[in-house]
Amino acid sequence: MESTAVLRQQKAALVAYIFVVFVFVVLPVVYAFTGAFRGALPSAWWQNFWPSNPTIEGFTQAFERIPLGRQIVNSIIVTILQTGCQVFTAILAATALVFGQLRWRNVYFGLIMLTMMLPSESIIVSRFLLINDMGLFDTIAAVFLPFAAAAFPIFLLRQRFLSFPREVFEAATLDGATPLRFAFRILVPLNKPTIFTVTVTSAISAWNGYLWPLLISETSASRTVQIGISQLSNSEAANPGVVLAGVVIATLPMVCLVLMGNRYLTRGLTEGAGK
Repeated sequence: MESTAVLRQQKAALVAYIFVVFVFVVLPVVYAFTGAFRGALPSAWWQNFWPSNPTIEGFTQAFERIPLGRQIVNSIIVTILQTGCQVFTAILAATALVFGQLRWRNVYFGLIMLTMMLPSESIIVSRFLLINDMGLFDTIAAVFLPFAAAAFPIFLLRQRFLSFPREVFEAATLDGATPLRFAFRILVPLNKPTIFTVTVTSAISAWNGYLWPLLISETSASRTVQIGISQLSNSEAANPGVVLAGVVIATLPMVCLVLMGNRYLTRGLTEGAGK
């Protein structure tokens, strides 16, 4: 009887969890995607929830109202450069922390992890002044350069590299492999799921950046798509179908990336968890 009661409680908790996820996560996403094809939205959200006459008018208007195409290109550039820099520096740092001949490697790692506990808002003014003094204000470089290195990718790769056999490193060193060659010829190919996970998480963070790009950019030449969606929501408050179309455009690339790499994401997040 006790086990039956426990099973019922677990089942009820699971149903409640699924219900909450559906209402607060799935339903808004579905509403955004269907609303983007409805054109003019009715006053009540449940009216015509599924469009009877789908139209792409909202998408065309979104591109007409703001320079959305240029902002998407800017976001792609920022995402590629910021992600590439983060992954590259993370590989180097994690390799040095695990296989390097460092006396105080734990101290260095602790300092790196300390940056994760530091609120980004607390240094945003000094960061802004530094970028402005460098003459990079309102440039694409100013958007991604402060995030060329990040603590979380280093942490994730370090945890994975700790479980990598050290005998392989010693054998590669005896064969004359340099640390860089060992990192990119041996470590990276044998840890693809974790590398992919780091790449995806860094790409999502770069693509979804809002506060810093808003502060450091002034014109459409350097503004990203997230800033464009904010502008669109302000100028088209009376036409939410256009805003939802812009939201779909801004969301779709990262959704596709996560769905395509879901299998690698799961493996990458669990590998090395025992260390």
